Amino acid sequence: MKKILFLLVSFLMLSCSEEEKSQTNTVVVQQTVNNSASRLGSTFLTQPIFAGQNIEAGYLEISNDGTNFEVEYIATGDWKFSELHLYVGELINAPTTGSGNPIPGRFDNKITFTTPVTSYSFVIPNSQINIVNGCVIVAAHSKMKKYNSSGALIQQESGWGGTNQFSGANWATYSNYCLSTISDGGVK
Repeated sequence: MKKILFLLVSFLMLSCSEEEKSQTNTVVVQQTVNNSASRLGSTFLTQPIFAGQNIEAGYLEISNDGTNFEVEYIATGDWKFSELHLYVGELINAPTTGSGNPIPGRFDNKITFTTPVTSYSFVIPNSQINIVNGCVIVAAHSKMKKYNSSGALIQQESGWGGTNQFSGANWATYSNYCLSTISDGGVK
C-alpha cells in the first residue's frame, strides 16, 4: 500500500504545470504514518524554516486531505514564533511589491501571539484556495525570537519557510506543493 501511495503522490508531483516547475526547485514529499491527530492525510511535505536568511530555526509540515489544507509551523532549538503570515495559492497572485518581494502583512492567514509559541497550524478549506493544475505555493513567513536557558530574549529575526526564492531582491522563500486527494486511506 505504501508503494502504491508513493507512486501516486510522485505522479501528482510530476503533474504540476511545466511553468511552475521551471521557476522553482524540486522538493521531495515525505511519507509517514499519520500518528498525529492534527496531521491531514498520510503524506506531507517537510520544508525548513530559516531565521535571518541562514539559521535553520524550524520547519514546516504541509499536508492535504482532499478537503482541507494544513500548514504547521514548528520551531526548533531555542526559537519561538511571535507572529505568523501564510499565503497559499498561485505564485502569480501572491501579494508582492512591483519588484517581486512578498508582502507578508497582506497574506490571507496571519496571527500574532502575546506569548511566543513553538508550533501553530493553519487549516484552510481547499475551497478557499485558488488551486491551478493541483499545485500551489506556500509562502510561510514568521517573526522569530530566540531565548537563552534563563528565558531571556537573545535574538530576533524574520523567518521564511521553503527553498524556492521569490523573484525580488530580498531572501524571501516559498515551497511548492501539489495537492493529493486522500480518501479511505488511499490517494485518488
